[in-house]
Amino acid sequence: MYGGMDLCLEFMMQKEVEKLIKDKECPVMLEPLEAGKVCMLPCKHLLSQEAFEKINKSEHHPKCPCCREECCPSAVKN
Repeated sequence: MYGGMDLCLEFMMQKEVEKLIKDKECPVMLEPLEAGKVCMLPCKHLLSQEAFEKINKSEHHPKCPCCREECCPSAVKN
């Protein structure tokens, strides 16, 4: 029974992500954001997973490219 609820919840969350990223592009890569390949930073800005990985590798204390707020990699939501 819970398996069905989990799938339903996952489907609803996927739809919300799709609405959130619709017609938006990554501010670093300048490419459309894709569901399943998006990171939400603690400041609530969205980046592509690829962009966040590049920022995380290049900076000791990664910062949001939009607002420059420090973002701990463990606080980033995929």
